[in-house]
Order: sequence, then structure tokens, then C-alpha cells
Amino acid sequence: MRSSEDTICVVIINYHSQALVNDCLNHLNYLQRKDLEYLIVDNSEHPDTDLIKSKHRDVLIHRSNRNLGFAGGCNIGLRHAMQEKNRYVLLLNPDTRFEQDFIAPLLAALETIPNAGMAGPLIFEDAELRRPWQGIGRLNWWLGGPIQRWKKAKYDYNEPIDVPFLSGCALLLRLDAVKSVGLMDERYFLYFEDTDYSRRFICCGWPVILVPQAQILHAQSSTIGRHSRAQVYFLSRNRIWLTRRWAPRHQFAFFMLFNTLLKIPSMLVYGLWRRRIDIAGAFLAGYLDGLLKYVEKSDGE
Repeated sequence: MRSSEDTICVVIINYHSQALVNDCLNHLNYLQRKDLEYLIVDNSEHPDTDLIKSKHRDVLIHRSNRNLGFAGGCNIGLRHAMQEKNRYVLLLNPDTRFEQDFIAPLLAALETIPNAGMAGPLIFEDAELRRPWQGIGRLNWWLGGPIQRWKKAKYDYNEPIDVPFLSGCALLLRLDAVKSVGLMDERYFLYFEDTDYSRRFICCGWPVILVPQAQILHAQSSTIGRHSRAQVYFLSRNRIWLTRRWAPRHQFAFFMLFNTLLKIPSMLVYGLWRRRIDIAGAFLAGYLDGLLKYVEKSDGE
């Protein structure tokens, strides 16, 4: 009988997207791996798992009483994996697709580099154009934190690469590291909780690595909607929280000046031009909450 230590707990957050979750589970089944166990965290306001239950009877479903956001949903999965004494947990967005086994290179990297805490794949957002979405990122605190860059000639793409952050879109975590670092900061709710988590791992001595041989496709913001009020609000608020927490003070001050003098007026112009004043309002609300509701520490640390 297979023990929990030999299995990887795959955690997928469902928010009114069970068709996407079902397709994602189908793709995972195509990999024919015998070491995967699945936990679906249903954050939907009303139960949204009928299709999943009918098509994937071996999947464990956790029904939340309320929408806990991405961070809160992931924390349920992390607690479950620790209780089951798994060694690894894979956080995976339901809107991801893959043409080959991306888990094997991630697992091999963590097995080879025992002090690495988390590993992530290269992520593309277009199957035909291979348009990159996550590569070797850098942190520019002057402009608010995470930026992706793609300069392939400067890197050996056959070996794992230390990076300053990874996306929670697809993330293999070592549970020993999670026990050391703590859980995700649920106050972020959505967006930048993964960057914050990456920084905490690194500060606790657990390197974060990108594994170029692991590659997936990702349909960005397919569950919340691109340019929705919720997306704009959380991006605006959480970027301030992230930068305030991790940036040197002078860089945070510059970012806030940039935000105040350039970003807010540009969002107002964009809202008027697109006839989407609600977008400008969401950005301003996020800006104000980012300043007024910031707390230094979370319960998960």
C-alpha cells in the first residue's frame, strides 16, 4: 500500500470554474502518474462540484463556508497535506494545460537540491506563439515589485535557476519548508500572495527555483476576469502591501509617488476613454486600502 509520503497532494482552487477544474484533472490523468492525490477546495458562493464528483470519484473535495481567496484556499490544502504527512504539495490553477509531464522535472529538482523550498515551471500563455508569462523574474521595487524578463542567452536552460519569486499558478512545495516558513498570508486574498510567500521562503533559507524543463500553458485570469473590478482592486491594494513590506523605504516612497502622480491619473483617463469609471474607482479603492489597512505580520508567520 502506498504511503502518504510517497504521494504528491495536488491542490486546485475552484471558484465557479468546475468545467476548468474537470479539464485540468483530465490532463493530469493523461500523465498516468501513480503518485498524485487530489484535493479540490471549492470557494464558490454556492456548491459548484457536481461535474467534478461525477467524473472524478477519487478526488477529495473541501467545501468552504465562504470564499477564502486563493491564499486561503491554498492554506486549506497545505494543512491537509501536512496532516496526511505528504512530502510535497502541488498548487495548480484550474486554467493550466500541459503537453508533457511537468511534475517530474519539478520533483527531480527538489530531490536534487534538498535545501530548495519551492520549484516552478516556465509558463506560457499561448500554445502556438509560445508567448511567455513566467520566466526568470526580477524585483523592481521602484515600480512595485515583480517583473518578468526573458533573456535566454544569459542562462543555462538545462539546469534549475535561483529566482526571487515564483507564481502560485503552478508551484511544487516541500512540506518541510512550509512547516518552517508557515502558511500563505491570507490577507492578500488574491494576487501577490505568491511573491510574498517566495520572499518569506528565501528569507528563511529555502531557495526558490525555476525549472525550465518543466513547462505549462496558462489562460491568465480566466476565473476572475481580466480588467474586472476585483482584479484591478486587488492588484492595486496588494502591490502597495507587498512593496511596503519588502522594499527599502526610499524605493517604497518613490513607488508611492509614482503611484499617486502617474498611475491614478492614468487609470482615470483609461476609465473615461473605455467608459469604465468603475475600473478607476476600483484602483483608487485599492490604493486607499493599501495605505490604510496595511498590517506588518500575518497569523501564518
